[in-house]
Amino acid sequence: MNENADKIWQLLASYNYPAKSGLDYINEFTFLVGVLLSAQAQDAFINTQTPEFFKAAPDSQSMHALGVEEIARYVQRIGLWRNKSLNIHKLAKQVQEFKKIKADGKEKEWYDSLVEKCYTAGDESDFNDDLHVYGPIISDEGIPSFRLGLIQLAGIGRKSANVFLNVVYNAPTFPVDTHVQRVGSRLGVVEGNNPVEMEYMMKSAVPHEYAKVACHMLVWHGRKVCFAKKPDCAGCKLKNYCNFVKK
Repeated sequence: MNENADKIWQLLASYNYPAKSGLDYINEFTFLVGVLLSAQAQDAFINTQTPEFFKAAPDSQSMHALGVEEIARYVQRIGLWRNKSLNIHKLAKQVQEFKKIKADGKEKEWYDSLVEKCYTAGDESDFNDDLHVYGPIISDEGIPSFRLGLIQLAGIGRKSANVFLNVVYNAPTFPVDTHVQRVGSRLGVVEGNNPVEMEYMMKSAVPHEYAKVACHMLVWHGRKVCFAKKPDCAGCKLKNYCNFVKK
């Protein structure tokens, strides 16, 4: 562990970065869709593309009713739009199915079945972590509130699930994106290139008081100060602890 870790987190906290996602959304469903769309794209650009889209389809029922081609029309300026359009349409249908499971009072049965299926398949996930439920097993909007449930949805991987849980449920999850990798490595609070390994490093290294906001601090610092190219090292409060500056 970095011997200066406590000071680093204190200095990051002193910036008072917003403890929230950079995505604009209407409800938890549109936030989930926004997270899907933001893969390999900047939040600021996604926000320019989604207002009309979310106004036309603010929930899973209306989103699925649009159809793949109409969804594509709204998101065609976003990278990987063809695949994302297919996934959004499929995700909307899955969310509708989850709402039906909840309406029928079978969410616990679905949860237990999913757990059994994963154990049978020999999944090596950290089950205590992946199965932790942060809200209703399935929300009123039809979205699971635990990581293993979320990654059953089309287009939603581990990082996206962590983002969703952190923002919607204020969960101490650690989504690792390019900003977290870059800034975390420069500051020496995480190492390596494997996002899952870095996630677990964060989980064990971040002080408890910053657990729910640590990734937000790293992301916003990467957007505002610690750019990939030509970072503002001179104006950075953390320059005395930065490996990039030392090099």
